[in-house]
Amino acid sequence: MADNVWSARKPKEVWRAAFPQHECGWPALHTVGEMVRTNVWWLEVVPTKPYADAYFGEAGCGYEPGDIDPALSLIIGDTEPDVMIALDYRVSQDRPRVLVMDSEASRWLRAFEDIEALMKAMQLRE
Repeated sequence: MADNVWSARKPKEVWRAAFPQHECGWPALHTVGEMVRTNVWWLEVVPTKPYADAYFGEAGCGYEPGDIDPALSLIIGDTEPDVMIALDYRVSQDRPRVLVMDSEASRWLRAFEDIEALMKAMQLRE
């Protein structure tokens, strides 16, 4: 993954088209270094906090998937502060689906079938 392509700034219109349910007030895809730091926090710090359930969501809440497994996910960006975008490897190790957090209801929603669909929507091609 080339950081210059992956983390290239895109206009908010591109973000809002890709994530229409979000305001996209502070959108960003993480660089590799930011992914490392964020995912250490995701795996080691968040599970120890009393608010962990708010981050992990709940399965079977009428939304697919509703929850996320921190051990089988990778945080790759944010649409807003504390509204994360993640790759979810529970369904496929080769083609993880892309989830976005719905912070108002503490649940995770499928945003894209896979990373390729996200990259196309975000116009991330060299």
